[in-house]
Amino acid sequence: MRITTKRGDEGFTTLGESSLPKYDPRIEVLGEIDSLSSHIGYFLSMHADAALSDQMQSIQRALYRAGACVSRGDTFDLALLADLDNKLEVLEEQTPPLTSFILPGGTPAAAWIHILRTTTRQCERRLSVLESQKELKAWCNRLSDYFFLLALSVNRAAGKEESSADYSSSIR
Repeated sequence: MRITTKRGDEGFTTLGESSLPKYDPRIEVLGEIDSLSSHIGYFLSMHADAALSDQMQSIQRALYRAGACVSRGDTFDLALLADLDNKLEVLEEQTPPLTSFILPGGTPAAAWIHILRTTTRQCERRLSVLESQKELKAWCNRLSDYFFLLALSVNRAAGKEESSADYSSSIR
C-alpha cells in the first residue's frame, strides 16, 4: 500500500469506495480520533507505568475500532462501552466527592491526562453531528469522564492535592 497517492492534493480523500471532501463530518471525526490516539501515544512515551500503559494501549485499540465504525457506518461494540463503564465504576468508588471544580494540572502525568480528556471532548463534539454512532458517542462521553477520574487518581497516588477553581478572585 502506498502512503503518498497525491489524491488528497485537491482536498478530497477516499473513504471506502467514496471520494469525500476533507471537511466531511466523518473525515473530521476520523481526524479527531487519530489526534486522540496520537496524544495517547505521546503520553505513553513520557510515562512508563506498566498498568497505565496497558490501559492506554487498550484505549488506542478501541479508538482504531471506533475509526473503523465511523468509516464503515458500523455500530460501536457495546462490550467496549460496558468495559469502560466497569472501569469508571472502580475509579468513582476510589474518588472522594468533589466539592468544587478543579483546575487541570498536578503531576505531569495527570496534567497530560487532562489534555487527553479535552481532546476526547473535541472528538465527542465532532461526533455529535453524525446521525448514527449513538454507542460511540456514549463511549466518548464516558471516556472523557474516565480521563478526568484517572487524572484525579494519578494525582492522589502521587500525594498531589488538587487545586480548586476560585470564582471570587481577580486575576493578579
